[in-house]
Amino acid sequence: MKKLFLSFLVLFFSSTAYSQIQTCGTDEVLESYFQSNPAERIRFDAWQDSLSNGLLTKGIKRSKAATYTIPVVVHVIHYEGEGNVSRAQIEDGIRVLNEDFQKLNADTSNTRNVFKSVAADAQIQFKLANKAPDSSCTTGIVRVNSYATYKFNDDEK
Repeated sequence: MKKLFLSFLVLFFSSTAYSQIQTCGTDEVLESYFQSNPAERIRFDAWQDSLSNGLLTKGIKRSKAATYTIPVVVHVIHYEGEGNVSRAQIEDGIRVLNEDFQKLNADTSNTRNVFKSVAADAQIQFKLANKAPDSSCTTGIVRVNSYATYKFNDDEK
C-alpha cells in the first residue's frame, strides 16, 4: 500500500511540475532545424559569439541621429475567432515595442550588467503600415482564419 501511495505522489507531483513548464515553440522549431542542418548551428553559434565578443566588450558610442520609422504589417492567425486580437491590443503591443527600442520602458533598471554599456535608444520607431507594396491603402493588419494554428511545426510559426 505504501508503494502504491508513494508511486501516486511521485506521478502526481511530476505531472504537476511538467504542466507548469511552458516553452516557446520557436526554440523547438529552431532545434529541429539545427538537427537537420548542423552547419547552420555552427554559423548561428559563431554569429552569437561575434555579437557577444564585439558589441558587449567594446560598447557602442552613439550620437543623436534621426529616428527611423519602420512601417509594419501584423499578421493575426486565428481559428474561428480564437486568438483574434483586437486592433487596440495590436496598437498597444507596438507602443510597448517602441518603448523597448527607445529605452523608455519602465524596467530599464533591471538591465543586466553585461548589457548596460550597450543599452540605448535604437532610434527606431515602429508603426502600422498604411500603404501596401502595390501602393494601395492598408490598415497594417492582416487577419487569417486558419486551423493550421493548432499544428506545431508549420509555416505559420
